[in-house]
Amino acid sequence: QGVRFQAHPARHPTIGYVDEFKKIERDEVYDFYRRMYVPNNMVFVVTGDIERKTVVDQIAKLWSGSSARDLPELSFPIEPPPTSPREARGVASIQRPRLRLAWPSTRANTPGDYELDLLAGILGGGEASRLVRSVRDRDQAVTDIQAYNSSFSWGEGFFGVDADVTADVGQAKERILAEVRRVLDGGVGKDELATAKRQMIAAVTMSGQTAEGLASVLANNVTDYGDPDYHRRYAEKIQSIGADAVVEAGRRYLDPQRLMTIVLEPAAEGAPLEMPKRDLEAATAATLPREPVDLDNRKIADSLRSRARSGEARTIETAAVETFVLPNGLRVLIGRSTLVPAVAVHMYHLGGLLADPPTRLGLANAASELRMRGTERRSADELSQEIESLGATISTGCGNNSTFTQAVGLAEDLPRIVELVADVTLHPSFPAKEWEVLRERLLADIDGRSDHWTSELSTLFRESWFDGTPWETNSLGQREVVEKATADELRRTYFDRLGASTAVLAVFGDVEPGRVRELATKYLGELPASAKEPFKVPAFDQPAGKIVTKVSNKPLAAVQIGLGPTPTLDQPEFAKLQVLAELLGAFPYGWLPQELRGRGPGLVYAVSAFQFTGLAPGYFGVLWNTDFEQLETALDRTVAVLDRARKEAAPAEDVERAKAAVLAAEFLGKQSLSDRAADAALNVLYGMGLDEPERVAERVRSVDPAALREAADRYLRNASAAVLSAKPVDEAVLQRALAPLTETADP
Repeated sequence: QGVRFQAHPARHPTIGYVDEFKKIERDEVYDFYRRMYVPNNMVFVVTGDIERKTVVDQIAKLWSGSSARDLPELSFPIEPPPTSPREARGVASIQRPRLRLAWPSTRANTPGDYELDLLAGILGGGEASRLVRSVRDRDQAVTDIQAYNSSFSWGEGFFGVDADVTADVGQAKERILAEVRRVLDGGVGKDELATAKRQMIAAVTMSGQTAEGLASVLANNVTDYGDPDYHRRYAEKIQSIGADAVVEAGRRYLDPQRLMTIVLEPAAEGAPLEMPKRDLEAATAATLPREPVDLDNRKIADSLRSRARSGEARTIETAAVETFVLPNGLRVLIGRSTLVPAVAVHMYHLGGLLADPPTRLGLANAASELRMRGTERRSADELSQEIESLGATISTGCGNNSTFTQAVGLAEDLPRIVELVADVTLHPSFPAKEWEVLRERLLADIDGRSDHWTSELSTLFRESWFDGTPWETNSLGQREVVEKATADELRRTYFDRLGASTAVLAVFGDVEPGRVRELATKYLGELPASAKEPFKVPAFDQPAGKIVTKVSNKPLAAVQIGLGPTPTLDQPEFAKLQVLAELLGAFPYGWLPQELRGRGPGLVYAVSAFQFTGLAPGYFGVLWNTDFEQLETALDRTVAVLDRARKEAAPAEDVERAKAAVLAAEFLGKQSLSDRAADAALNVLYGMGLDEPERVAERVRSVDPAALREAADRYLRNASAAVLSAKPVDEAVLQRALAPLTETADP
């Protein structure tokens, strides 16, 4: 942002700078709140299963005592476009270079904006896009690449290309620019333009699947454009744009003389890093023309009132999930919902990472990822082009307990989507040439686990807690395994584990159940009934308390504590531990946030409590980060809170609040078609049944303070910890702090 905007406030990170943030006083925050959070600078959006008039009356009553107030008069300098190329370089705790190429573009909803959106889709909007097929797959100059058009209602934005570079930044930049020149000189093809349009239409169509998603869209449409129907008008406008207009916009804005190059390179090993600080404002900012910012929304409100119309909401049909079983044993779930004209087709197989031998971790994921790189009937390019021409997405991979194929698309394309899912399930060709390309991308993902403190810490902890089991790493697996694996080994791995009896297909959306039965029978009836290599959950020994530390160049100290082992997710105690995690970790009322962030000056930047489990036993986790100097104090307070939970029954109101939050999260996490399909399929696959959500809800409701204390006393034991820090940590200090939690749980 600091390269694109050198005078405008957009050059600063929204969250600010650590050194300045630490100096902010409570009264400053409150003064800002009183000044800015006034009715005429707000939009209040309510979506979902509501009675419109009741909600309007309630809001009117709640706000009856608040009147419109004068708002600050703001103006921002108008950022001048660069007149010559710009370049900036930096270092970070990453494993591979990252590159961003950017050009100043236009303001949202102005000439050129829609055209650049389409150009971004054509260049780097999916597996079939030009940059992906040429720079990533053919040249292998990058392991990941995408193009996008960032336009804003408050000013001109930028057109960008982001890439994770294989090795040579200069070569990657040259290849990207060559592809950009190729599209601007040679034009846009009819099919690729149609694909880009279809993808955007599908995205708009599916944006209203959740209450919060719809509320976000409406709020942004109103605040940015003064038009709650902007997304619909956007979709209509996109359809009217021709190929010549796309190329013309590209030639206008993607000017080599205005190119901005930003390179982020890996920091030298052992080199300490510092948090970013504010640069001095550009000297020219004071002399630039300024644009006033109108914070008062009364003009928008008047416009909305004049366009408001009444009418009955569209009737939405939702039916109970239907189940049937194919002759080969494949269980098929059908969930009809006409909320949006879309479908989710999900298929899951038991195993995933759990099926990998501890010495070959990563085979399941690599094999499943390679399925998308070609089948007996379609090459990798043909497969991606066909999927994206529908505006659909299909992804494959694996988790801790299962392997999956997940597809979403428009309801009218259901037959083709089911056939494509069946093709990558039954007929993947595992081409050796494609594996050579894919392997480098997977290795980059594995290396990238240390790019962020949370993933680096999680990796460190898993290696210790789950040592010798398949879960000692995440589903990406171990670098040495993926590096040495062959396409033939991945083929054997996949097909030896493939069987209908350990699989579930879920089709949710605007569908007719009878049609789904026909399609499932036609395309997946040939799935073998049983796998050659039957899946069995491996034995997990109870871990001994361990402490592992790692010195990092990240300027922080981060701690993850694990306690347990905890039961598998099908056990009744699972619900109690969900409530316990909410009671301890929820912000702002959880015991840990109150103790670590709410008392005194605050000790940690972020804190959470969570449960990690699956078909094998897991652990109860606590995670936070802080300054190195605060590590010991924060750890002592954390242990005190966990020990308190074991010995003291929580106040009834705290428990009720935690239960309500768990129930709400369970419901809100099952709104979209994909979420509902995944939840139903996995509950059936794991042997818990379609009524598992109701069982979990009942177990949550039955939790009381005594039961919660009993669960805490049983499972908050046998503590292990992983510590990531900028300086070496005295392990004796950690052992002393964790001592109250290190006794082994009763059998």
